[in-house]
Amino acid sequence: MNRELARKAGVRVIPTILFYDKHGKPKAKSEGGMTKEQLLQAIRELELNK
Repeated sequence: MNRELARKAGVRVIPTILFYDKHGKPKAKSEGGMTKEQLLQAIRELELNK
């Protein structure tokens, strides 16, 4: 684990999923586990598949 990177990204809980757009701009963060369907729903809602 890269503690410095985790600190910069504000990661406090494992697992944490960070969502970025195609330009590298942060879009959202999810702390705790997600099911596959929850992950796919987040991708659709954030329009990260475009």
